[in-house]
Amino acid sequence: AFPYVRFQLFQDGRSSLMTSGNGDRREVIAKLYGADIARKMLEVISQHEAISISGFISPSDVTRSNRREITFFVNRRPVQDVALTTALLQAYHTLLMVGRFPIAMIFLELAPEMVDVNVHPAKREVRIRNERVLIDQIAHVLKKELHRARGSQPASSAAPAPLKPTFHEHSAVSSGPTLQLLREQAAEWQTPPEVPVPDTPVRDAPLFQ
Repeated sequence: AFPYVRFQLFQDGRSSLMTSGNGDRREVIAKLYGADIARKMLEVISQHEAISISGFISPSDVTRSNRREITFFVNRRPVQDVALTTALLQAYHTLLMVGRFPIAMIFLELAPEMVDVNVHPAKREVRIRNERVLIDQIAHVLKKELHRARGSQPASSAAPAPLKPTFHEHSAVSSGPTLQLLREQAAEWQTPPEVPVPDTPVRDAPLFQ
């Protein structure tokens, strides 16, 4: 979230990670995952009215066996949000094998009045106004970039609806109809493949600054 800040991580008295603080997020990714993965990561940049989306997502051939390396930042604050994660997975629909997940660092910049951070003591969860528009925009932007990288066109290239001035609040951690629908869609997308793909060993999820 702060690529212009230099970080150094010590484990057992030894330095295990150090970033340069030069503002290059791809360089930080190289420190975390290695230069090869950093080169493959797809950069995402989008501005849609009051919603700014930026960051990096892995191509469909760079995956992990869990969701721990999917990270969202809302106004530079790391958050855990089922709806945002499901929107990201929607963009990978038909591109990933069952049980495989991408690496992603997504930075969302929203107008302050669109975000309520006072729903969790540690500020790890947020309530977003007009959440449906944000979810649609994330899925649209990421899907477009994934298909561009593959040299193909997504099944539907229609842009999401414009952001309306009237907001409707949905809790990012509630069990309301919006999240229930997303969970049902996520279950459909995880249909087992006809030909299993052997798993590959992965490292423990690193700390992402």
